[in-house]
Amino acid sequence: MRKVIVWFVLVGIALDAGTLSATEHDRPFVVFAAASLTEAVTEVSAAFTQETGIAVKTSFAASSVLARQIEAGAPATVFFAADEEWMDYLEKRKLLAPGSRKDVLANQLVLVAPADSSATVKITSGPALIQGLGGARIATGDPDSVPVGKYAKAALIKLGVWEQVEGRLVRAEDVRSALAFVARGDAPFGIVYLTDAKIEKRVKLLDVFPQETYPPIRYPIAMTEGAGADASRFVEFVTGKRAAVIFQNYGFALITMAGQAASAADTDPCTRFAWDVSTHAGLVRFRVEKAGRYRVSITSGHWIDIVDGTQLVSSRDFQGQRGCERPHKIVEYELPAGRNLTLQFSGSTDAQVIVAITAVNRTQKSVF
Repeated sequence: MRKVIVWFVLVGIALDAGTLSATEHDRPFVVFAAASLTEAVTEVSAAFTQETGIAVKTSFAASSVLARQIEAGAPATVFFAADEEWMDYLEKRKLLAPGSRKDVLANQLVLVAPADSSATVKITSGPALIQGLGGARIATGDPDSVPVGKYAKAALIKLGVWEQVEGRLVRAEDVRSALAFVARGDAPFGIVYLTDAKIEKRVKLLDVFPQETYPPIRYPIAMTEGAGADASRFVEFVTGKRAAVIFQNYGFALITMAGQAASAADTDPCTRFAWDVSTHAGLVRFRVEKAGRYRVSITSGHWIDIVDGTQLVSSRDFQGQRGCERPHKIVEYELPAGRNLTLQFSGSTDAQVIVAITAVNRTQKSVF
């Protein structure tokens, strides 16, 4: 099965041109990106250079380290973080170009072990996790500063096992260092991102942490203060079609364009977005603000499912929907409020599909 590529239609999106310089070529073009983005951003940067002729230098580390380097005057032109807190940190200090910030990607938190491990841990509850870990050490990012460690701490607190696990943490400087501890066998378990687990063949995925146990993992991007036209082009490229292919190939979910298009939901009850599905399957994460019945309308013959955590949401009805472009299939679901849900597509080779998620009998904004 090949992977799906996601595109969304942008509605009413504009950069603040007043913050852009016409002579960015006069300064080095440097992208600071979270360690978990290493392979994806390297490939995206190469594609950007191929398309524009603009050379890109990249630097990868924990978002906390990069943010503090920018604060200290490091010549970063673009900052691509693994959480919102460190982007907020720079924004509060007025070190970002106003209006340039965008949420781009989403990720999931997982438990891994060395590939040759016989462990079979399931995160069905706190006690089950503790029993599966059996007193062993766990590598993750430093919870005091590194995003993956902060997400891990939040999940362990929610599961009620933080005090039992805290003393056994191997506090790595970034997520890739934590992953390396597990890959080398120096730590029998690790808490990392799903995308990291997928790229490292020396580890195996044991289980995915329930999404309700930690804050949504979002990757925002922004230009730094005084960045010029090249930075604007790069951010536009990162949120565009060609980069979307690359990010999805590495297992990231796309949230930027859909999330911004959702701001038009008050005037467009269909909250439409376009998805290039030139391959067979894919997924996108979303949530709704109020619980209730929602219609999912699509223009292709794909099978569609909605997953809440690890459970399929049962469909309630099949019917038509007026006002959305070329509906082919309409399925209704009872959806909970404020939870990160996953919409899955499979079973068709159609080149493109238009998708709408609409509240039944009322206009309701969906947040992607």
